[in-house]
Amino acid sequence: MLRALACLPAQDQETLTLVAWHGLSSRAAAAVVGCSRAAFLVRLHRARRRLERAVADADEGTPGPPRLAAARLGEASAHATASWTTQPGHDPTPVAARRERR
Repeated sequence: MLRALACLPAQDQETLTLVAWHGLSSRAAAAVVGCSRAAFLVRLHRARRRLERAVADADEGTPGPPRLAAARLGEASAHATASWTTQPGHDPTPVAARRERR
């Protein structure tokens, strides 16, 4: 499971760990990443689906899960991820570092 999680994009890792590891509600996690609750729930749903695929790929012994996941996502998702990281007001600093600054 950890290997599959490590294969995911940083945004997916952050989204999943805020809820599963840190135990935040979707509302609190949305505040941490700076988006609406609805947007966070969409991110969480997509991250969970990508994690399921990464786990399934690892179980099948498919080599190179990151490349396979990127191929499945296609260019549209790559563009969406790129636009997310360049949104005005988005802080790309990992959550733990943001908490230390407080």
